[in-house]
Amino acid sequence: MLVDSGVTDRTVWTELVYVVDGRRWWQRHEWVPLHEQVVLTTAQAPHEDAPSLRQALATVVAGLRPRRSDGEVAFALTR
Repeated sequence: MLVDSGVTDRTVWTELVYVVDGRRWWQRHEWVPLHEQVVLTTAQAPHEDAPSLRQALATVVAGLRPRRSDGEVAFALTR
């Protein structure tokens, strides 16, 4: 079930929750425009682990950068 969605200065995102075998799960998709491409990132975890995984996904999204002029995309963890 869709529980939230939005647009940030860098992404468009949706969050869902669902139940598998009686356990509640969380999932987030973020579409990250990079020049003429869009990179889709997805994270999912048991609902109780969602806060830490949400932070990890934010780190990945923040680190996405175009790598070369041919459009290749790379993840670079930066501080």
